[in-house]
Parts: sequence; C-alpha cells; structure tokens
Amino acid sequence: MLDMWIQPMEPVPHPRPFDSEDYIFQVKWDGVRILAFIGERIRLQSKKLKDKTEKYPELHQLKDLIKAREAILDGEVVVIHKGKPSFPEVIRRDFSSDMGKIKSLTAAIPVDYIIFDILYLNGMDLTGMPLYRRQEILAEVLIEKGPVHIIENFDKGKDLFNAVSEQGLEGIVAKIKDSPYLFGKSNYWKKVKCRRSQLCVAGGYVLKDGRPMSILLGAFREDRLLYIGRVSAGMKEKDFAILRDFTTDLIIPEPPFLNPPHIKGETYVWLKPLLTVKVEYAEWTEDMKLRAPSLKGFCCIDPRQCSI
Repeated sequence: MLDMWIQPMEPVPHPRPFDSEDYIFQVKWDGVRILAFIGERIRLQSKKLKDKTEKYPELHQLKDLIKAREAILDGEVVVIHKGKPSFPEVIRRDFSSDMGKIKSLTAAIPVDYIIFDILYLNGMDLTGMPLYRRQEILAEVLIEKGPVHIIENFDKGKDLFNAVSEQGLEGIVAKIKDSPYLFGKSNYWKKVKCRRSQLCVAGGYVLKDGRPMSILLGAFREDRLLYIGRVSAGMKEKDFAILRDFTTDLIIPEPPFLNPPHIKGETYVWLKPLLTVKVEYAEWTEDMKLRAPSLKGFCCIDPRQCSI
C-alpha cells in the first residue's frame, strides 16, 4: 500500500452556488492537496504524484492519531495566516527542499491538515462506498489533535458560499452524499469559486505600438517585490491614460521585481514601485501568479500594504 500512487478525485467547476438535499457542502481550503499513506511509516503524496513526505514533518504524527494499522487519507495542507488560509505561505513550505530550511519553516510557518476522505483501511478498499459512509469511518478511526482536523460539512450551499465570500476565502465544494471515490475529475464533486481581491504594486507595463497593454503586478514579501502576473482585463481608457501620461517621472531603467518577466518580443516599461492598484482574481497558480486577474482601479495606499 505504501508503494501505491493515486490520482486524487477532483471537482469540476460549477458556475454558481446551489442547495440540494443530495449534496453536502464544504469549504474549499486554499492549500496543497496531499494524500497520506499510513502504515509502518508515513508517505505523503501530492496531486501531481510527487513525494512530499519530507516537506511536512509535523504530519508524521498521523501514524499515532489513527486507530488502524494502515490507511490512506485525502485532504488539504493549509497555512493559516492572519486568520485565513494563505496560499503564498503554504507554497513557501511546499517548495522548500533544503532540510535545514524545512526545519526552520516548520517552526515559523506551521501547517494544518484538513482531512475530508478516507480511501483505504486495514486492507479494505473504501473507494466504492458512498461518501457519507466513508466520512463516518473517518470520524471513527481518526483522532483530531494538533494540526490534524476533519473537515466540517454543511447542508446549505448558498449560505456557505456567501459566508466564505464575505471572509475572502477561495470557495466551496459540493459533493453528492452517495458518491464513490473516483480517480481524477468527476461530476460527483463540484467546485464554486469566489472572486478575491489583492492590492498590488504597478511595477511596469507592457508597451505595444506605443500604447500600454497590460500592467505588470507585484507584491512585497518581506523587503522583496515579487512579480505576480499581469492584468489587462478591466482596464478602461482612463487607466491607459494614467499609465501613458502620469508615470513619466516613475520610469526606471531596470525592473523593480526580484523575478521580472522575460517574454521574447515584448517591450517593458519599468516603474518605481510607488503606484498601486486593486485587482480581483480567481486563484493563485502554483508558480505564485494571479489567475484571471481583473483591474478594479488605481488606489492611493502605501505600496508596502501590497504584500503576500
């Protein structure tokens, strides 16, 4: 069992929240999907079938928290920062490879493991059982302690979606109560995502035919300005005018970003990191870029407030 590699079950996108007696509804935690294989030792596996065992040493205690010889659990590793899940922070943990760095980050950025399914228990394959029964078994065999938690179910999808939207969380997942566990994407599970907002520094723009085409977005991590994507959606003529007519004194010869974009054939105009904007976006990508950002407008704030 410890040598198995499993493609986890994934929800398909759904356009809007809904209510149904056939479904349970859960918070969609903004983290890293992890399968935990528990036996004589612990092995942690990512959604992309990568070994993550050494990345999260605090989860090795799972072996002592489950009343079983062997099991396979499915869940999400998250970092709670300022009361909310922080994808940038969990990515710092997930991308660390040096053992000394992992040890220091484990102390500085502890993770939680939100478990929402059990696939295997003491030689028995549970994937064909209905979801509600798998969850009953999970509650019977798992001790919630320290970073280990069982996800909470809700009956009303619309109410849950409104609540997570107000809190700035990622969204919700709707799951058919009787559904088996299938490998890969399945219509039995549906995800409904919220649009979220991020304050960004305008560290430059892409110039094409003498016209600004998209703003290069940045955010501070500690004292470093990181490039986190570009935005053109939502830009109005007044926004183009601001970039064209009012940033002359901010132009600098070198990029202000630690990791500036380099796309062949593009012309960049770099700006001092003083101009700020607000954008809405769908989610963070694994390489720490904003997915589907849309400009909401320029704003007058201290650029240091644009942080991740």
